[in-house]
Amino acid sequence: ANYDEQKAWPLVVALHGAFSTAGAFERESGFSDLADRSGFVVAYPNGIGVLGHLQHWNAGHCCGLAAKDHVDDVGFLRYVIDDVARKVHVDPQRVYVAGHSNGAMLAYRFAAENSERIAAVCVVSGAIGSSPGEDQETCRIGPPKTAVPLLALHGRQDQSIPFAGGPGLHRGGRCYMSVVDSVGLWAHYCGCCPTPQVQDDPHGGPSVLTWRDAQGDTWASLYILDHWEHAWPGACHCSQLPPEHPLR
Repeated sequence: ANYDEQKAWPLVVALHGAFSTAGAFERESGFSDLADRSGFVVAYPNGIGVLGHLQHWNAGHCCGLAAKDHVDDVGFLRYVIDDVARKVHVDPQRVYVAGHSNGAMLAYRFAAENSERIAAVCVVSGAIGSSPGEDQETCRIGPPKTAVPLLALHGRQDQSIPFAGGPGLHRGGRCYMSVVDSVGLWAHYCGCCPTPQVQDDPHGGPSVLTWRDAQGDTWASLYILDHWEHAWPGACHCSQLPPEHPLR
């Protein structure tokens, strides 16, 4: 409602998880309301579907038909950003990508392969690498050309992409890198010291792991959500938390 074409606006590209949709992710993420309140543009692309359903993304190491058929979802996201910029006045220095689950994996991949195009990346319930099975080699997303700040959030009770890594529930035996290893690898790519700083919330809120470089600049932060499972951590899923939890 407050759009001003004379102003360059930040853009957030919001990526749904596997078997979800752009519309469903708009509802569960709350990004549209936040965009109106905070002053940014948000775009919700749809992944490739099977028979018009089961949308998902090719994140390189995962998942499904999109990965098997080598769908160019990285190229698609470049097109999305350019297409939005043709319709509204986007600030090219403030383009962000955020994703959930399989969308988070694609966010990692896009940030690695198009680091010059985005200001930061957010991954929720995602891993930077996986393998088809426990006895097979892990495929990891490679380093970005230039360092990109990362915000990661993950539920400690996530069984689809386990916090500690390993086989995911209902994922056909696919095994994932642990969350700390995933974020730590990205921090390594960005030149950070290997040991993160740990901050625990005495009131029961998220623990935060922060990776900094030798100059003290933060490049990666991981928020660990106790009692949280695989859902996007928004208001519509707060019933997962105990009544006394500070995030409710």
